Amino acid sequence: MTGRQHRLELADEADDAFVAAFTGMQTKIWTCLPALVVAFNVNAGETTVDCQATIQMQLTDINGNQSWVNLPTLIHCPVVFPSGGGFTLTFPLVVGDEVLIVFANRCIDAWHEHGGVQPQMELRLHDINDGFALPGPKSKPRVIPSISTDSVQLRKDDGTSFIEIQSDGDIQIVSDKALIITTATDTTLNVDGNLSAMVTGTAAVTSTGDMTLTAPNIHLNGNLTNNGVNIGSTHHHSSQYGDGGNHTGGPS
Repeated sequence: MTGRQHRLELADEADDAFVAAFTGMQTKIWTCLPALVVAFNVNAGETTVDCQATIQMQLTDINGNQSWVNLPTLIHCPVVFPSGGGFTLTFPLVVGDEVLIVFANRCIDAWHEHGGVQPQMELRLHDINDGFALPGPKSKPRVIPSISTDSVQLRKDDGTSFIEIQSDGDIQIVSDKALIITTATDTTLNVDGNLSAMVTGTAAVTSTGDMTLTAPNIHLNGNLTNNGVNIGSTHHHSSQYGDGGNHTGGPS
């Protein structure tokens, strides 16, 4: 409550006094605030963040002097990841990430500790201690560049790697690093349809077991080697007649 509001409560105008009183009560009602992550708590049987609110509060001392101060650190705010049906989309939150803290209108402590339906541990309303953290809001200095306007993407903020579902139904995977596909032991990786791969660098396929290629026709546009020996289009065999090193022609 500011010094002016305090004086209005003592004024003769009843309306002004009521407005000042209600405004003072509103300052105790917490709804939501942007904040910065200062700790990501995932190793203590919980998924919470400690946060510093990014909106400072104005305080007025008894002499009417005003100053801007930080709110205290908001601790153990449960993180709201998109989740349902046994699946969850998670993000590795780091110090400095921006989140939105949404405050419950009743005490959440018992629910957070035990789950299910619980009585309130304290009869508090819109309290600063009952915040949930929603990752995602971006201030202008952190705006995500080149947002796609016609596709859904799971992406790095800088756009160098992403998985995209395009408006025509095509799915595109782009990576500026390695693309790794791992299946469980004794399972099969199936590609149902045409497979076309274009690699600008070296491609390596490694298997600890047998590898089988089955198709009516297998086409190789290039040389095929086995342990360093060319068995592709320029491959030759030595003559079986021992005629001084003559070789057969290449495959046709």
